[in-house]
Amino acid sequence: MRGAFKPDGWFIKYGGKLWDLIWLNLLTLLCCLPCVTIGASLTAMHYVLLKIYRDEESGITRAFFKSFRQNFLQAFLTELFFAAVCYPLLIALYLSFRQHNGILTMLLVFVLFLLLCVGQWAVILQSRYENRILNKLKHSLAACLAYPGRTLGMCVAVLLPFFLLLFTYWILVPMLVLGLSLPGLAQTFLYNGVFQKLESNDQSRTE
Repeated sequence: MRGAFKPDGWFIKYGGKLWDLIWLNLLTLLCCLPCVTIGASLTAMHYVLLKIYRDEESGITRAFFKSFRQNFLQAFLTELFFAAVCYPLLIALYLSFRQHNGILTMLLVFVLFLLLCVGQWAVILQSRYENRILNKLKHSLAACLAYPGRTLGMCVAVLLPFFLLLFTYWILVPMLVLGLSLPGLAQTFLYNGVFQKLESNDQSRTE
């Protein structure tokens, strides 16, 4: 037990990572408060999360705002696109549910779920690569089709806290502390392998 508190012990190593996740979650929440910055905030969060997951030394705050500034415009335009598409679909879903139109409701739920899948890949790809919006959306859709299992797991990681919120309000406390960064880290575990494959392919082409 004493070894846990040594400089290379598990408490120092993982306790530090836990604090990094808490601080990153707070930064992301604060920067999401102006709704127009949600896309840039989530992009910056994933930029930092990949560094945390790969044990790449980098200051959390500095790396977060570096990515936030670099990706703000692209992330905002992408966010605007998804808002413009999802808003009428959500209204249509509400109306179809009120009218008990089961087939239309299921169809709209499927379309919105597909947009969630594409949207999360768009944020993740934006955090790592520079690309035009249309190309990014095309690559995001391709990632959904190429990695359906990883994509589904990433959706579960995002939606699980909100599902638990239906059963207990106590989940609000951990959600405020780790509600964005911890599910994001679970997503990182799933998409890191995809990035490694892309990076190894890029490296082999340059050799």
